[in-house]
Amino acid sequence: MRTKAIGFASLALAAVVLAVATLTAKQPTPRRWEYLVLSPGLRGNLDTTQHGYEACEAKNAEWTCRPFRSLPTEFGDDALRRALATIGAEGWELVSVLEQPQNQGYPVGRTYLLKRPGS
Repeated sequence: MRTKAIGFASLALAAVVLAVATLTAKQPTPRRWEYLVLSPGLRGNLDTTQHGYEACEAKNAEWTCRPFRSLPTEFGDDALRRALATIGAEGWELVSVLEQPQNQGYPVGRTYLLKRPGS
């Protein structure tokens, strides 16, 4: 009977050790994402003959933006096509597209929301 009690005690101890090891095991780190907004218009652009898109990446305390201007020889969505090709090559993937209403002088158009795995 004594060996049976020791067997159950050993089994109970092994179960406790396994439970503690499972709970304290390092959990996988959640994936971090970077976000980018590609919107029509160029910030601070008072020259209405220049058109294009602006790609703004969300940083901790600010937005980092870069313009994609339409060249005088381009027509239609050439600036958009160039912007999407550039940011796509950088690893950004499309998450959503929103219709941009007239807002503070920005032109009406589509705003593209993108993400990529952070470093």
